[in-house]
Amino acid sequence: MVEFFEKDPAESKDPINAEPLQLDCSSCGAALVKVMKKQDAPTSITIKANCCFCGDSSFSQQVSGAFYMVPSNGVQLVGAVDMGNPKNFVIDTKEAENG
Repeated sequence: MVEFFEKDPAESKDPINAEPLQLDCSSCGAALVKVMKKQDAPTSITIKANCCFCGDSSFSQQVSGAFYMVPSNGVQLVGAVDMGNPKNFVIDTKEAENG
């Protein structure tokens, strides 16, 4: 399981140096999670997010460096599962209880 930081969308603005990468469902188009790169690092992984609305997922995206994740409105992050390769992860989501 990969470790990541989940940031509450209601918290303060993103750091100026953060580089966003939006993961949207490839089927229904729902916004699932925004991945925010905080700093460079020699590591790189591939991630995608499962859609809690239709059961499909986002397209896979490569992320390098240290990063944190911000769930989209109506989405809660459950965790990230190693898909048999330590550099390939799927983020599990569920509908937020207040969303």
